[in-house]
Amino acid sequence: MELAPLQDKVLICAQCGEEFVFTVSAQQYFLEKGFVEEPRRCKHCYTQLKKDKRQQDKNGRGRPLREQPAVDAPEAAPDEGQLDSGATEPEPSAEQGQ
Repeated sequence: MELAPLQDKVLICAQCGEEFVFTVSAQQYFLEKGFVEEPRRCKHCYTQLKKDKRQQDKNGRGRPLREQPAVDAPEAAPDEGQLDSGATEPEPSAEQGQ
């Protein structure tokens, strides 16, 4: 089965409503990258969207990170040489030092 040759397509930007051309070279790029959908925004709106997202990420207002699920790890017994987190080493008494 042979694919029809690619041709420039006129699309409408979902953001500004202006027409833009989805060129043959852009279509070939999309095919090489495995993109299955046509672009929804013109170059200007796409560039502005990316710029806004970068600015949000820079300001810490980007999409929240996915919360990592808690991992239930079995509590390990401390090794003989280790102390519990709240325990302190006993101070040597004067008798032991002599």
